[in-house]
Amino acid sequence: TEQDDEGDDIWTLTPPTYTDAGEYPVKVKVERANHDPWEGAATIVIDPAKLTVTAADKSKVFGEADPTLTYGYEGAVGDEEPGFTGDLSRVSGEDVGRYEIGQGTLLLADDEDSGFKADNYTIEYVPGELEITAATLEIEAEGEEGTYDGTEYGVLLTGTEDGDTIWYSTEQDDEGDDIWTLTPPTYTDAGEYPVKVKV
Repeated sequence: TEQDDEGDDIWTLTPPTYTDAGEYPVKVKVERANHDPWEGAATIVIDPAKLTVTAADKSKVFGEADPTLTYGYEGAVGDEEPGFTGDLSRVSGEDVGRYEIGQGTLLLADDEDSGFKADNYTIEYVPGELEITAATLEIEAEGEEGTYDGTEYGVLLTGTEDGDTIWYSTEQDDEGDDIWTLTPPTYTDAGEYPVKVKV
């Protein structure tokens, strides 16, 4: 399996064996009484094992920071404990929806304590999903109150932001469904006026 400084083969009676993944060329020579010596060659091939790394599904509410992306693994030989470098990453976006969690920069690394060697494995990655769910609006609606004085009274809203679409309903159609409008209702005459609001 090796040569000396002059390039001559170094022979041994001990059959070579290998554990780590790789290709190992071996020369073989057989000597038998009353026979010409025989020489041949073979290559021992050990393929890397598959280590399955599965990203954990995550979720968050719109507007929150991303949770830490985590993963599990299976397929390590014996008591070996894989080492890792890098991090998972997800498809960018902050709108409500589902986003794939990819392998990112996550790679295998040696772990001397358990004898794990990264070159003995290849990662078989199983992606996960980050789900962003809708946030709950914290809005309050309050009808203005007062004594008839000829001015208009309407609905006061707290918690709205620029860009919100605000709908109002003060009546229903023949089937009992609310009729919505973007025009805020106002009233002048004395009375009580129920108003539904949708943001």
